[in-house]
Amino acid sequence: MGTVLKNEDTLVWTPKQVVEKFISAFNSMDKNLLDQIWASPCVFMVGNQTNVFERYSHAVDFNNILESGWKYTKINWIEDRYKSEDICLLRFNFSRVSKEEEELNNYTVSHLLRMFGDKWKISALIMDETSGMSGVASR
Repeated sequence: MGTVLKNEDTLVWTPKQVVEKFISAFNSMDKNLLDQIWASPCVFMVGNQTNVFERYSHAVDFNNILESGWKYTKINWIEDRYKSEDICLLRFNFSRVSKEEEELNNYTVSHLLRMFGDKWKISALIMDETSGMSGVASR
């Protein structure tokens, strides 16, 4: 069973921390926690295609990702692009790393976060590359 986010735990999370928690939950393949970090529905805008999923767990295929030799994902850099009281746009670069500690892929994406009650949730992924990324919003 996945980790449950408690309201008091998330009060202090900044949008950047939410993205860091997302990557940590992704590395743990914790679909329950991923569904709590992402809003429902969640939107993936990749190139000129937009896909909407009821939950993040419906958008990710860890078997496909594992088949690539993936071991973990790491954030290389993250920056604020826009922030108000209830909306934040973050741009960040991350790498997928293999069991041999070699970079498999490198992506730059944006996450749109929105305030839901008293906590930030990721609502959308925006990616310029039309090729997308294997195992996420690709089915």
